[in-house]
Amino acid sequence: MESKQLKLHEQYLGNVVLGSGPAVLIYDTTLRDGNQSKLISWSVEDKLYIARRLAELGVDYIEGGYAGANPKDDDFFKQARNNNYRNARIAAFGSTCRPQHSKDPSGDGLIRKLLEAETPTVTIFGKSSVSHVKYALRTDRRTNLRMIKKSVAYLAKEGKEVIYDAEHFFRGFKENSHYALKTLEAALDGGADFIVLCDTNGWSTPFEVYKIVHHVKHELKGTGVELGIHTHNDRGLAQANTLAAVKAGARMVQGTMNGFGERVGNDDVLMAIANLYLQGYTFNENLNSRLQDLTSTSIEAYDRANLEPVTTKPFFGGTAFSHKGGGHVSAVNRNAGLYEGIEPETFGNERRIVMSDYGGRANIIYLLRHYGMPDDHPKINEMISTIKSRESVGYVYEGADASLELLIRRIMGEPVDVFTLNGLNVVTKRDSGGREENYAVLHLTVNDSRIRPSKAYGDGPVNAMDIALRKALRGRFPELDELVLDDYKVRAISNGTQGTASSVRVFIESQFRDRRFGTVGVGPNQNVAGWEALADSYTYGILLARKNKEVAISIPLPVMRP
Repeated sequence: MESKQLKLHEQYLGNVVLGSGPAVLIYDTTLRDGNQSKLISWSVEDKLYIARRLAELGVDYIEGGYAGANPKDDDFFKQARNNNYRNARIAAFGSTCRPQHSKDPSGDGLIRKLLEAETPTVTIFGKSSVSHVKYALRTDRRTNLRMIKKSVAYLAKEGKEVIYDAEHFFRGFKENSHYALKTLEAALDGGADFIVLCDTNGWSTPFEVYKIVHHVKHELKGTGVELGIHTHNDRGLAQANTLAAVKAGARMVQGTMNGFGERVGNDDVLMAIANLYLQGYTFNENLNSRLQDLTSTSIEAYDRANLEPVTTKPFFGGTAFSHKGGGHVSAVNRNAGLYEGIEPETFGNERRIVMSDYGGRANIIYLLRHYGMPDDHPKINEMISTIKSRESVGYVYEGADASLELLIRRIMGEPVDVFTLNGLNVVTKRDSGGREENYAVLHLTVNDSRIRPSKAYGDGPVNAMDIALRKALRGRFPELDELVLDDYKVRAISNGTQGTASSVRVFIESQFRDRRFGTVGVGPNQNVAGWEALADSYTYGILLARKNKEVAISIPLPVMRP
């Protein structure tokens, strides 16, 4: 029976050999298009950091910004000249010359700014739509064609690799296909190295994109120019449109990390890399060898933007390979391919088994294996009943992997707790001006010995407890200096009848060295629940620090936020 088990990821992919097909160039525009999101404003330091990270990942092009648009972008280009971006080419973005300079673009300040950026590649956009020529440019069609041709030719003559972005191309093609193709011919006559077809308003469908790209590919056959694709996500079809375009013959993909961008965003270039790989396409040698870094790159981009990672994000999210229902987990234990299309590690993620009131024996068995414990332990039933009982009163372990592991180890009788709380006093005072003062006093037993009360002031009650606990333990566990409490969330939970007496749930996300983990506490108020989550964070940090003790790292992902 074992030999007949289905590997569904192989069945889905059919005869595709991963990463063995035609090469695709990856053009990242996070620093320009991504910066147009209302949620993001990159600093120069942010832009330099992201550019380095993209170069390490192995993308082919990094669009640095809009030349001459603002001091930050100009400063980036200036500093980028002195940086080594490996094989990635930095591109400056801009437009064709203006109508009044269509006969001689050298006099146009916008074109001069592109040259002043001193990048090896310049990307300029021009109008493909007759409506845009008439109403946005307020010029005639012939002048627009001259603007495109002359601008590309001038930049090429100055020694630049020129990428031409055909703005609103799909809309323009549907309005007047003959004129839209004429704009591409103008760029081609000017000497464009790449022609990128842009779905600028994000309103095309994959069927339209495939048909139009296929037609353009045929029309430009024999010219030697390669096509690219640039999509926006206004209909939620950006990724599908990118894949359709590549299937039709496009060989450059433009996009932003995590889909950052104007309105609802651009195509997610990291997801595009993953999907193209699964479709059999390949990339440059560096990127081919760094696919396992896609998850960490996605998370870093969120962090740099000061945004919460999307846990449900395909491939890279904390829940992308998580399994909760007992039936699912049982099947995954036998053959992960029954519920997963590809191994999570392919793109740097990992499988997660979630314990909840939907889980059962299979979930516990999986976790015990990951903790390095025997999966036939006689207390498995007690673990299941304890977890389900605790969840019935408000505990949630989906974002609290450390608390779950500690609970299981305690049930098994392991001596995981090196300190116990004998007494807790937290005082919060607020004066008439609204200023608040929080003071915590902890009475602890550490390694079976009572210690002097530890006292501290803090910005809030949990912060005061945190400082007091750190003071009490630092002398005995100096490695706790490396424990950082990154995030704190508190939520009221109610069974519908308690009203103001509802319980409180506290989540704490912590980091110890390169390990991130979550803990949870539940109690009648924030102080009690906060202490429980806080104590678990310190306990787990101490366990991780014990190098001579075998501690399983339970699926080391960035913690799944509740």
